[in-house]
Amino acid sequence: GGLGERLGYSSIKLALPAEITTGRCFLQHYIENIVALQGASDMAPGQRLPLIIMTSDDTHQATRDLLQRNGHFGADPSQISLVRQEQVAGIADFEGRLAVKADDPYSILTRPHGHGDVHSLLHRQGIARRLAEQGCRWLYVFQDTNALAFKPLPAVLGLAAKHGLSVCTMAVPRRP
Repeated sequence: GGLGERLGYSSIKLALPAEITTGRCFLQHYIENIVALQGASDMAPGQRLPLIIMTSDDTHQATRDLLQRNGHFGADPSQISLVRQEQVAGIADFEGRLAVKADDPYSILTRPHGHGDVHSLLHRQGIARRLAEQGCRWLYVFQDTNALAFKPLPAVLGLAAKHGLSVCTMAVPRRP
């Protein structure tokens, strides 16, 4: 989950309202979908679908606080993991110049590593091994502000299972 500054929001994007009628935030929307999928599946009693949220230095505590303040939105706290991505040197422009701090041109700005960090984080923090030991065969990776991400989930996973796919992607055209 990232910050909502680009969207004119002063907090984490996961706290943004996903629905205008209920005001429920993206994180609540995602967790309620996961809990509903658990209930509709033939999982073993007590088994839960994991939710792994990639955070950054800017969003980690706010994400933890949002979960705790809202009782993890009905999920078991043990099924939710927060993984903090590392900071890397920021790039200022298309020529590849390093971004520097406005008040100190000799200090390089750092920014969260982004999507490229997700797989190495899962490996380094032992989450990939834990998931494999628990029998997890697929991961569903989605953006932090995509309220429709769970609608096609059963079909995408079913397709991957039916055809023995190691990777299956789904995309829709994005409007600017």
